[in-house]
Amino acid sequence: TGQEALDLAHTAFESKERFDELFVDFDTKPLAAASLGQVHKALLRDSKEVVAIKLQRPFLRKIYDQDLALMTKIARIMDS
Repeated sequence: TGQEALDLAHTAFESKERFDELFVDFDTKPLAAASLGQVHKALLRDSKEVVAIKLQRPFLRKIYDQDLALMTKIARIMDS
């Protein structure tokens, strides 16, 4: 959702306050989305430049670890 994207952006920049110092606008609708993350349009506060912010989906490390464990298990079965 849009609020989840905004919350993730706040976390990525360490806090809502820090995020608000840098950006005057943030489009919660992604320009692009993939399994690893989303790209959102934002407006820099100082220069008024439009920029793209790539946000990584939460819990990716856990998913990577689970996938690696599964692939290792499959490889062991195939080697037997």
